[in-house]
Amino acid sequence: MAALARYGVRHNLKECYIDCIPALLPYYKALGFRITGQRFLHHENGPSHPMMIDLERVAKFLVR
Repeated sequence: MAALARYGVRHNLKECYIDCIPALLPYYKALGFRITGQRFLHHENGPSHPMMIDLERVAKFLVR
C-alpha cells in the first residue's frame, strides 16, 4: 500500500480502482478500499465487486 500511495503522489493520482472477488473483500476493505458499485460478473474472475481507494487520504499516513 505504501508503494501504491507513493506512486500516486508522484504521478498526481487521486484514486485507484480495482475489481475484487468476494473472498478478498475483507482484505481490501482493511487496506482502505471501499465498494463503489454493484457486483458484476468478470469474464475471468467470476463475481466481482468494483472498489476504490482514495490515494490522497492514505498517502497522508503512508508517505513520508
